[in-house]
Amino acid sequence: MRFKFNKQNVLILLSLLIFAAASIIRFCWLNADPPLFFTGLGQALQTDPYNITYFARNFALFGDSDIFDYPRLIVFKYSLMSLFSYIFFAIGGVSRFTANLAAAVISLGSIFIYTRALQTQIGKYCLIAALLLTANTIMIVYGKLPFLENGLIFLCAVLYFVVFKYSGQLSGLIITGVLITLCGLSGKMFGLMMIFPVCAALFFMSKKTATKKIVVVVASSFVSFLILAFSFYGTRIDAVFQFLGEQTAGVYGIPVGLTSPVKFLEQLTTFTGNTKLFYFSPMLLVLLIIALFIVINSPRLREKIRSNLPLLFNLVWLVSGFLLLSVFTYRPLRYHLFLVFPMAGVISIVMSEDGLKSLNPRIRIVNSLLTLVVVWYLAVQAAFIGYLAFLKKYPPDEISWYALFPALIVSLLVMIYKKYLNGIVRRRMEILIICGVLYVAHQGFLIYKWHDTISYTMHQAGNDLKGILSDNCRLSGSYAQALSIDNAIRSVTFIPGPLGEDKNRVCDWDITHLAIEEGNVKSISKYIPQLAGSRRVAEYYLKDSKVGIYRIKCRTGRDYAMTDFERAVDHMTSPRYPDSIYYYLTRFLEHYPESKAGLRLLADYYFMTQNIDKIIPTFNRLFDFYPNDFWLYFECGRTCYMLARVTGNPGMSYSAERYFDLAREKNPTMDKIITVARKRIDSMIR
Repeated sequence: MRFKFNKQNVLILLSLLIFAAASIIRFCWLNADPPLFFTGLGQALQTDPYNITYFARNFALFGDSDIFDYPRLIVFKYSLMSLFSYIFFAIGGVSRFTANLAAAVISLGSIFIYTRALQTQIGKYCLIAALLLTANTIMIVYGKLPFLENGLIFLCAVLYFVVFKYSGQLSGLIITGVLITLCGLSGKMFGLMMIFPVCAALFFMSKKTATKKIVVVVASSFVSFLILAFSFYGTRIDAVFQFLGEQTAGVYGIPVGLTSPVKFLEQLTTFTGNTKLFYFSPMLLVLLIIALFIVINSPRLREKIRSNLPLLFNLVWLVSGFLLLSVFTYRPLRYHLFLVFPMAGVISIVMSEDGLKSLNPRIRIVNSLLTLVVVWYLAVQAAFIGYLAFLKKYPPDEISWYALFPALIVSLLVMIYKKYLNGIVRRRMEILIICGVLYVAHQGFLIYKWHDTISYTMHQAGNDLKGILSDNCRLSGSYAQALSIDNAIRSVTFIPGPLGEDKNRVCDWDITHLAIEEGNVKSISKYIPQLAGSRRVAEYYLKDSKVGIYRIKCRTGRDYAMTDFERAVDHMTSPRYPDSIYYYLTRFLEHYPESKAGLRLLADYYFMTQNIDKIIPTFNRLFDFYPNDFWLYFECGRTCYMLARVTGNPGMSYSAERYFDLAREKNPTMDKIITVARKRIDSMIR
């Protein structure tokens, strides 16, 4: 069979090539940090993925999934992501690479299953959804990390496939109910809302049997929830509800969107703005708004939605998920993975409709109100994109109300002159191609930008801990799992915080070290008294966070034997015996010559003892081992700048600028940090 080079076939071929390239990228750089430009999104991107693999890692390494007998995290134990991680750990060993590989496989698998289901409904147009999902930088970045959300969307994709393939059979309906339960128990608890799109689709599939089918699905969901919940958690099920209560209202308070109608509207319109979803993928927003506008203003709207069950399912999935997640105070970017799938589904289904030629010319109240909501949301999101792109900050809190009046005017004009917008419907494929090209180009640029400034600080820090801490250490803190996934250190994520009732667990578990952000030390000391007066053993700059490794004071000397590195650190902070520093440090570096913390301490030792000629060669050794670590270049530049101010040596001043420039080259966001460092040194040395 010969390939015909017509316009349609060429577009399909290009789409398949982009799909293949984007799929391959998911398996590249599995040990790398998330992109440096993913800043301002909190530490969860670094810490949370490896909390999910906690039980799988323990079982693979120690033969016991809960070595600290800590039920608070049991909600992660039976997640689909935990199961996949254990399978990959059993095959390839425990490491960041295998954990992230498991995530990449399950993420790509969910896209394949979902688009396969769409293919049976809209044919070749399923490639639209495939491209939007595979080429999306957010989906690639989060799809490489073992988040619960990756397991959830996999289950949602399977559920979507089963509903439209097997809902005519009793066994298919029972499986549908079980899958809804698994979306909640083995994905995320908000995954239980998938019962809404399922019931909506079943209701309009066949009204004669709709009631029976819905009853079977609901009953199956209810019974399977009881069976699986008690099978998974048993007597510890109270810990699950305690954890969920803390995450929904306990830590963050009552969801802001439920406190008043005004706050609800603010939360609704700003949803996805604070997390930069559409800042990273603006063309997805454009295509979504066009698709929703066409649906809202289509002739015979109700009949259209009722007759197009895939569209109905994806719309209910999108709208119900949007309404549920938008009200919460805590709504991180990874939650939006759950909504990107129905967004892509709605866009591809609307674009595939050949029979739609024009908009409904009549002005109806429902259509007008829905159009206003869509335009208002677009205006607010455009404000977020503009502020972040040009002013490098978020818009004011009142942005929803600032955008309302322009949205009213635009909506009114749209409804009055709707007949002139029929070209959007007739030429939607041309619009799709233009937006698609811009979408792929922008996402490709972001991926290139990630590759150009790629770093491996978390992987390197995890490997570094193998040497600087003893075999019998016990690590805790918010970064404990993120820094132990690459080694065999016994660790547990435990930060009690203001709700913590387990403040004594740190001593009960014989914790020897904490891995926490340095900016949180003072606040955490209120809840972990042992942290006060403890020794900072090492520090690592992980992506955009400075993390310290602290040795708990009450445990030192009792059941923990310090390493040569730690002894050198102790002498460094009390330098009465400088020869001891050098003795322990050189003995340590004989065994771990590539240790980042060890070589960094050696450079500090040379600075303290005024062996200036040896400082830059020591940093050069670090650069040989860690050529992409922007923080090392910054520290070298800062050291040279300090020496230049002390000695007046112009050569040191030149070196400082050279290393500062290298730090900026590796991470453009370093400019502000460099400026602050200069001012501090200038204020100390006048």
